Amino acid sequence: IRGQAMVKLYVLIGMVEVFDRLMCSLGQDCLDSLYWNTTRRPRSSRLIVSVIVVLSYTAVHSFLLFVHIATMNVAMNSDDQALISLLIGGNFAEIKSTVFKKYNKANLFKITASDICERFKLALFLALVLMLNVSQGMDQ
Repeated sequence: IRGQAMVKLYVLIGMVEVFDRLMCSLGQDCLDSLYWNTTRRPRSSRLIVSVIVVLSYTAVHSFLLFVHIATMNVAMNSDDQALISLLIGGNFAEIKSTVFKKYNKANLFKITASDICERFKLALFLALVLMLNVSQGMDQ
């Protein structure tokens, strides 16, 4: 069964994207807390706790983004066009859930800004994977 590896890759990408959204939300709250502690109570022990929480969040989120890039690398180097089917399959679920809804201008702006951010991150990840593959190809 050759398609089983593709399903595993699709599930892994989906899980990484969900955890990335959760980590982005958590990071927003952590950074807000750090900002509040630095402006309101610069000499308190909570500031040290906030710094430690932000540093640990940054490490975990960076590792999660590294896993995302690694799975993109695996998808790009696979034999059966896994990258294209991953990118297209992920977009179908978004289109299906939002195509028939009615939005006001504020919600539409939020959705558009989020989509632009997601596409920029995806383009950046694909450029990094492409540079990695080109540099490894020149070494051989």
